[in-house]
Amino acid sequence: MDNDDVRGLQLSGYSTKEACDILYSDIADEIRRYQIRCRKSLSDWLTGTLHHNNRRSIIHWPSCLVLFLNAVFLLVAFGCAQSEKRSLWLPAIALVLLVTLVFNISITVIDVKLLNEEIVRQALSILTKLQDTAKCCNWSSENYLSLNTPASASITVQWTYRDGELVNLPTNLLVRGDIIVLRPGQPVPVNCKEIRENLHSPREVLQFNEGDNFDIGFSDRPESVSKPTAREPLQPTPFMSLDTPFLNNIRVSLENSTIRPVSAYDNEYFEVNSVWLERRITPLIMVLSLLVNILRWTLLKDDVSHWTEMLLTQQVLVTLPLLPLVVPVLWKAVNVIGVAQIIAQFEQSKLIPDEDSHLDQFSTDTSLESDSDATVRVTWKQILEHSKKVVLGNPYFLPRTSNLAHTLGSMTSLCCTDKKGVLSWPNPSAEKVLFLTSTPQMENVSIQSLYGDGEDEDEMKNQATAGNKGDSQDHYVEVLDLTHELKNPFGIQFDDPSWRKHLLNLKPLGLNILLNTCNLATSHHYRQFFDHVNAVSRKIDGTVAVVTRRCLCELSRRIGFSEQATDIFKLDQQSALYRNPPPTDQRKVYLRKTSNMKNRIPMPHMMSVIANEIHSGVQQLFCQGTGDIVLDMSSDFWDGHKVCQLSNHDRKKILDFYHRYSMSSYCSAFAYRPLTNRLIHGSKDAYIELPESHDEDNMVRTGFSETDQQEKDCQYLGQRYHSAESLKSCISEISVDDEVNNYQQSQANMVFLGMITMQYQAKPDIVKLIDKLETACIRFVHFSDENELRSRVFSEKMGLEAGWNCHISLKSDERNLNTSKRSQMSSTTSCLSVSQRISKVASHVSGDVDYPRDSEVHHNVPSTDQKKVKAVGNFSKRYLGISGRSASAPSAINMSGSQVRFESTTDAILSAHAKNVDNNEDDFTMKDTDSCIERRQSSVSTSSKQKVSIDAVHVQIIDRLTPKMTSEQERLPDNEPDATEAQETSCLLQRTQQFEEEFQSLEEIHSESHQTSNTEESTSAAFDISNRAKLPKGIENIRPHLENVDNVPLLVNLFTDCTPGTITEMLKIMQENGEVVCCMGSSASLRNTPVFMQADISIAMEPLYPQLCMKEAVCRDMWTEGKPSPMELSSMLNSLGCSLSCQRDNNISLVKLIAQARSYIELMRNAFLLILSCNFSLILLQLLASIFQLPPVLSGQHLMWLLYLVVPALGITALGNNVDSHVMSVPSGKNINNVSKKVILEFMMYFMLRFVPSIIICLSCFGLNLQELCLLSTKDSNQCNNFLGNRNLTGSWNGIYADYHQGFNHIQNFLLVQIVAYFVCNCTCFVNRRQHLWKQSLLENRLWCSIVPGLLILQVVYSVLDSLAHSTDRKTFSLSDFPLASWVIAFVWPLFLLPLNELVKFFEIRSTVRYQKRVRLEFGTKLGMNSPF
Repeated sequence: MDNDDVRGLQLSGYSTKEACDILYSDIADEIRRYQIRCRKSLSDWLTGTLHHNNRRSIIHWPSCLVLFLNAVFLLVAFGCAQSEKRSLWLPAIALVLLVTLVFNISITVIDVKLLNEEIVRQALSILTKLQDTAKCCNWSSENYLSLNTPASASITVQWTYRDGELVNLPTNLLVRGDIIVLRPGQPVPVNCKEIRENLHSPREVLQFNEGDNFDIGFSDRPESVSKPTAREPLQPTPFMSLDTPFLNNIRVSLENSTIRPVSAYDNEYFEVNSVWLERRITPLIMVLSLLVNILRWTLLKDDVSHWTEMLLTQQVLVTLPLLPLVVPVLWKAVNVIGVAQIIAQFEQSKLIPDEDSHLDQFSTDTSLESDSDATVRVTWKQILEHSKKVVLGNPYFLPRTSNLAHTLGSMTSLCCTDKKGVLSWPNPSAEKVLFLTSTPQMENVSIQSLYGDGEDEDEMKNQATAGNKGDSQDHYVEVLDLTHELKNPFGIQFDDPSWRKHLLNLKPLGLNILLNTCNLATSHHYRQFFDHVNAVSRKIDGTVAVVTRRCLCELSRRIGFSEQATDIFKLDQQSALYRNPPPTDQRKVYLRKTSNMKNRIPMPHMMSVIANEIHSGVQQLFCQGTGDIVLDMSSDFWDGHKVCQLSNHDRKKILDFYHRYSMSSYCSAFAYRPLTNRLIHGSKDAYIELPESHDEDNMVRTGFSETDQQEKDCQYLGQRYHSAESLKSCISEISVDDEVNNYQQSQANMVFLGMITMQYQAKPDIVKLIDKLETACIRFVHFSDENELRSRVFSEKMGLEAGWNCHISLKSDERNLNTSKRSQMSSTTSCLSVSQRISKVASHVSGDVDYPRDSEVHHNVPSTDQKKVKAVGNFSKRYLGISGRSASAPSAINMSGSQVRFESTTDAILSAHAKNVDNNEDDFTMKDTDSCIERRQSSVSTSSKQKVSIDAVHVQIIDRLTPKMTSEQERLPDNEPDATEAQETSCLLQRTQQFEEEFQSLEEIHSESHQTSNTEESTSAAFDISNRAKLPKGIENIRPHLENVDNVPLLVNLFTDCTPGTITEMLKIMQENGEVVCCMGSSASLRNTPVFMQADISIAMEPLYPQLCMKEAVCRDMWTEGKPSPMELSSMLNSLGCSLSCQRDNNISLVKLIAQARSYIELMRNAFLLILSCNFSLILLQLLASIFQLPPVLSGQHLMWLLYLVVPALGITALGNNVDSHVMSVPSGKNINNVSKKVILEFMMYFMLRFVPSIIICLSCFGLNLQELCLLSTKDSNQCNNFLGNRNLTGSWNGIYADYHQGFNHIQNFLLVQIVAYFVCNCTCFVNRRQHLWKQSLLENRLWCSIVPGLLILQVVYSVLDSLAHSTDRKTFSLSDFPLASWVIAFVWPLFLLPLNELVKFFEIRSTVRYQKRVRLEFGTKLGMNSPF
């Protein structure tokens, strides 16, 4: 863009280094203020960390207090105990407990501190990169997005002066003092004030706030015109930025850095360890153990030990398994390893080459049919390297703010906030091509195949020919469907394999595309014109400027045009015209009737180019614009062989097509006209505004006033028009400006070529991803900023349900808020007209430019009438009160007439011979063309029946371009057609029948005046685009609906009319109801920051950038010097609160990451359940021994050996399994803040079945061994008590600690080996709780294969060494003295323990399968209390 476009000012702006320095300074100051405001002392950190309700902490003050008291009790017991050898271990154990307490508190405080400062450290790391960029980067305009880049909600950019050039700067790189250029009608990105060209001008300096619309040039609705009027184009205006817009985002990120919900597994850990163990089970065990030991010491004082051991030491040993000794550290270590695995897999995926990686950001090629396909292989070296970074506080992946393993492993919803370039291809692609023909296009081969052979064939052909002759003027609408190629952003293919028979119809369309739509020389003019139209539309309530020009080069190539096809033309002139929809006082009648105020009308506009043919010098006029205005400016159409006049019926069919598909697509109409005389345009910088009118008698398309009705015959001119001079020769009374009228008339009476609908197509990897997520019971939720219909259409393309209760609008319905007030003020009428009873009608959607309006008109329908009408049937013109033939609004569709007629096979057969036209009669020379101009038709009806051909100039152009088709294009493969149009029509007719039945009661009221003359036309299909379910509308109604009605709002896949505020609030509602939300959005959008910060985990994806044309690159020179480009730096800033950030060329599989996280979390849960079960076993073992009056079954050092080494090591073995190939078919639960009693009871039941029998076996063997020790010492069985031993002896435990110390130590070590062996057996079945041993080999678990044998060997060595440490010279009891029964029971029991565990696992699997089926049923059910079934 030249500086002349900005009022001639010579502006330079900041340099890149200056702007980066200012941005660095502002962000650093904001971070510094936040750090000062949030500074805490050590006592504050301790208080907050150890608070008993802090769910992010792994240890709390009650456990710390009990652990500290236990250490004190041991020291007291050691000081007061008798001089026994066994008491020497007490101070060592107390010291270990104190060290453990201090260590756990330290790592917890450090971890919480790192959590609170993680976003700050992430921001500081980005500042470092920003500082490096300021030092060495010198960007030029070629490193930025093109100024012609189409607007996209996924990208926020602003025209800004940098380094003396006007560039398309990412909005978050703006700084205070930047010189920005505001385009007419655009939203203001930052507080700014105008830069005055004339400092002495009396006009007040303009100043805008962020979020305002730049509407300079219009103070109110533009004045209506009664004749074509020249309008000066609105120009971009330079402003100075007063703020740095990214500071708002950095504030949101810092303030909301700790508001994210606690993960489901942290909640589970808190509930189990804090709520159940600390507050319930630990006090219960302490009281029960203390009560039992007090009774023992009181009643059996001579048979037990010293009071310190009975009342202090025993309490410590019983409660130690419940206290946070190794579990907190192990929990943190396991989580760090899990996060490191996800990070390593994510980073490794980036290095995997993929030929289609630039098109497949989130590939889902894995079918998870095997373990090797379910994950990306990473080495332990990579895992340990990333683990070290996580431990040291590297904030790159936000491992503490959003634990990747927890959030991905428990994710229940994947939400996406951006469509263009993230979910869809960045550019809309052609989807349908419409054109008119005089006869149905059917090849002879098809006719023969349908007729068959024999006499019947000739008879049917004759009937078809006769039928065609009888209705020779019946024109047909042909619609060709196109399909987007999977891996080509612009690639399209025709669905109909015989589409080449329509080449004569398509060639003029392709030429128009190349010379107008995809002509880069016209891009600047159209951009300026669209800005003007956009500014005008913002001052007219209910209108919107829709972009009609997007790249269609591939369609032209498919038609057969080569890149050199335009070489014979030279661009001469460009012109544009538009018109305002009728003013409010004219439109309110039918708009109120349709109650469609929330939908906007496309602003009618059209752009034309005049191209000179180099060889002949003839001017050709090519036009493109909205369907209504192009059709109004056309009087004829090209049928592939000749020019035919457009009848009212033809116009109606075309308008019906335009109104229907403009609701969900982007429709562009094309027209053409040859100009034999050169047209000179003096004020080529002005735009033509046409008068506003919907009157059918208005002559807008011809440029004549009503007084020129007598010259109406000049419209047709033999269906072949030339220049404006030719037209002026027929009309002498024209009261408009000569120059404007000259150009306006040159664009009248054009030849309508066709219409193209474009639609954003879903990326194939997104479709596959959604399918995989559905299998995993992860709901994909699309937050769309578009209205319901356009959002529903795109959702269906992604494979989402878009039925009656599958979408909710988050936009507040202001009509409902005022209904009650208006009903009280107005009197109730006894009878309402049909138009007042209509409450829903086909809505229209906004275009590419989606900016908030200053005002929006809302009309209401009484609630009593809204109940009576639920759908829209077929309406006549009398219902809508519209007489115009081409009203702009889709809400103004004339539903009484037929929609686009899709010819059936029979109709095509009957009119097959209509295409056999004598070419000799249709070929005209230039001389014949001149003679045709002199012809006048006596009436419109007679002129519509005549057959004429295309202008000779047009014929010559097509013939000249035909040889330019490349051989490759001539051999384009035919595509297999998708669903036929007949099937689509059948579905529409079924819906129409339902709507007709519901509307029948209204038609009966006005049956006398509402009869149609054409039954076929009155049965056309209508669309019910509204949500017929009784779902809430507006974000403020979601919570009441969930509380009072049903949970369907949590089950839908689509939310429409969304803003960042409503999306953030909806995410809160989802999280309040237990949903774990992963948010995926564009890293180039500044508005996503609050949404990213609210989600449990956020993924920033660099979008595919839109292009005005495939010929023009997104960036002319991508930055490849090792430093970030402007868009990359912008993505870093916008991704501040995101755990994962993906670039366009990354080959990342989100499904594999989820599978890895789910599998690891499942293994982690198994590991800690095993640890918890083993600890409960030790508690129950000691408690039962006290109840049965047995001496301590385990000494302090034995218990510490088990708690610090054996049990954690066995738990770690559960982490060694590979990723389960079926993990993505297992639904995950919700994130709830409590563990139900049912879950606790189920755990206790399985625990008792698995571990209690082993405890009983251990106590039995312990009792038998004690009895044998007593018998060996006394030689008299009558002196030995079965539980108390030899009661005749004195000392602790009847002499066991004194005379039989060595033998008792052997018995305890025997029991210790038993416990470890039984724990190993339980661990063997616990490693994989979803598969039986014979279905999955233990040898696949490398950790189990290495740890378990080593642990058994280490246990034997420990027992031997412990026995030697307690040996004496007097050997009273050895291994040979153990009773045979004890040996047999100890070694035989594992043979029964393994089958018992597998039997329990069988019932556990069945219970789990039932639970999963129930969860899957709930996931797939959207039926609430308002279900129609």
